[in-house]
Amino acid sequence: MSTCEDVRRFALALPGVEEVDHWGVPAFRTKRRIFITLRPAEQKAMFHLNEEHQEILFEARPEAFEPLHWGKVTRAFLNLKKIPPRELETLVREAADNAAPLARTRPKPSTPRRPRG
Repeated sequence: MSTCEDVRRFALALPGVEEVDHWGVPAFRTKRRIFITLRPAEQKAMFHLNEEHQEILFEARPEAFEPLHWGKVTRAFLNLKKIPPRELETLVREAADNAAPLARTRPKPSTPRRPRG
């Protein structure tokens, strides 16, 4: 099925994503936050997914998705060997979207156009 190399390939193909070291393990981040950490020796990864989506995954496919508790936060711990590459690519995008920089709350003021003439 999938591997840590697949995660790396999908993550680094996204704009604004970089690979960083996070306490001795590879991780992927946007300017805002880390959204995936890898455990290459186990072919597993922690994903920052939408809470409702990950709860559905925990119930529907416990062999591939398990809860990883970190304080009051729960993240999805993926067994990459149980996830097809197409699904993995979608999950990488979802995790990256969750970590994307927040949109501005106020739109930029528009510059008035000069009349042609």
